[in-house]
Amino acid sequence: MQEERAPNDELTMNEFNGQIKLLVHFIRSIIHQYCKGFKRYWFAMTFLLIVITSGGLLYFLHAEKKFEGKASYGYTSLKRKLYGEAIDNVNALIQTRSYQQLQTLLPLGINQLKHLREIKATNNYGSLLSDDMTENNSQIFYISVKSTDHAVFDSLAILLENYLNNIVAVQELQRQRAEKFKRAITYREKELVALDSLMHAYTNSLNSTTQSVYPVQKGQINTEALFEKGEKITEEITDMQNFLQDSRAVKLQEPFLVSQMPVQKSVVKFVAVVIIMYLVISGLILFILLNITRPKYVPE
Repeated sequence: MQEERAPNDELTMNEFNGQIKLLVHFIRSIIHQYCKGFKRYWFAMTFLLIVITSGGLLYFLHAEKKFEGKASYGYTSLKRKLYGEAIDNVNALIQTRSYQQLQTLLPLGINQLKHLREIKATNNYGSLLSDDMTENNSQIFYISVKSTDHAVFDSLAILLENYLNNIVAVQELQRQRAEKFKRAITYREKELVALDSLMHAYTNSLNSTTQSVYPVQKGQINTEALFEKGEKITEEITDMQNFLQDSRAVKLQEPFLVSQMPVQKSVVKFVAVVIIMYLVISGLILFILLNITRPKYVPE
């Protein structure tokens, strides 16, 4: 049995179709008026096109040249969102030209900082790191920088690494981990000594021709498992000692790869902007000329 369509549904669809027709009619009337006005004031419209194109071309040719660079960083502590927010804070200072405050975070000369135009941190999918709430095994993020001076990139990668490692939350976490690892190393070393003593006693009992004070039968101890446990403890101690020697949470993986030539603006984007500007400005002028300015008739 077919479902009957409510009258309101047909009415809504009819209204929708009517609105579409009105919109199409409106657009066609605008195009018609524009063409009509262009024919009447073709000289002024052509002059306007030349002016806008010339101005846009001058801006395009003399626009600020920018270098772009991208570096990768690895991290071992906290969420990468925290590092993204820290980079966003740096970018905010760049956009507001707060160079004195920026210098406290990135100790470069003021003249060098003035060349910075943009900085952002992204994940391996290209999304902003400050918006990243995903959970994955990737321990890498990227920092992209735009600058009008190629030399700024020489020391910027290390300065950004230092800045991220000096975040208060990062320093506190690393301090706590260092204390925890020191206690763990002491415990593991004692465990390793006890394991070595057991292995030594077992070896002596096998080689002894007399009865040992603590008799051990062959096969009672799994020597392979003991060796594996000893190696695991040694690796854990080595990893913790390496952390104590270098407790950085963020480490530079690949320095900035910077374009040798300034990045050129898109020609397609430039043409699109010129066309849009011309259509908007010329449309407003023609609207004024056709609808507001009225010819004055002198009565006979």
